[in-house]
Amino acid sequence: PFGLEEYGLIVMGKAIEMVVIVARWVAERGPSGNTGFLPPAALLAGTIALIVATQLKSRLRLLSLPIAMAAMVIFSLRQYPDIIIAESGDSIAIRSDDGQLQLLNPRKGKFITNIWKKAFAPGLPTSRSANTYQCDDLGCTATIESNIVLAIPKRLEALQEDCSRADIIVTRLKVPDWCNGPTTIIDRKMLQSRGGHTIQIVQDDKKGKSTILVSQSINRFKRPWSRHRR
Repeated sequence: PFGLEEYGLIVMGKAIEMVVIVARWVAERGPSGNTGFLPPAALLAGTIALIVATQLKSRLRLLSLPIAMAAMVIFSLRQYPDIIIAESGDSIAIRSDDGQLQLLNPRKGKFITNIWKKAFAPGLPTSRSANTYQCDDLGCTATIESNIVLAIPKRLEALQEDCSRADIIVTRLKVPDWCNGPTTIIDRKMLQSRGGHTIQIVQDDKKGKSTILVSQSINRFKRPWSRHRR
């Protein structure tokens, strides 16, 4: 009745402006609201921070701030895989230097490759570069991090050469026991038993060597729904 509502509306307007600013900041970090791959450690720390902030009623809730900051640091230091392999072995992606996913077969497995894009390359296009893969009737090869050779043989005839010069072999074929040259072999048996794989290549500048780290979607623990993979 006294015309004082103007001041309340001014404060409300400033609060809405702050919400919009924060929303834009979040949108810049994750296009379309997608933040990409979330490391398990960051998820755990963020969950603990949320529980502490909402469940404690004293000043102890302030402990959630350093925990939340730790979660943000872990999230910012996340490492994306260099190679992603689908369970079927048909779809393979290599992460380029600019963060894009270079697909071996862009027309195959669009459902799974769309998931890869959201998780490992949010906001970036996927493509197939003619310079990434060198293919013929026997299979494909690619060089990663300047010195790691990836071989993707389609036929058994290609295995003899690939086993002697490749560092990583990914194939839907069954690789024979005599093929012991590559550091990492992911063949039909591994795909059927362990599902999809990701590979991260860690460079050691001091020693001039590379370490190949492999992660599997299905671990060694036996679960009822994984019995058919034995």
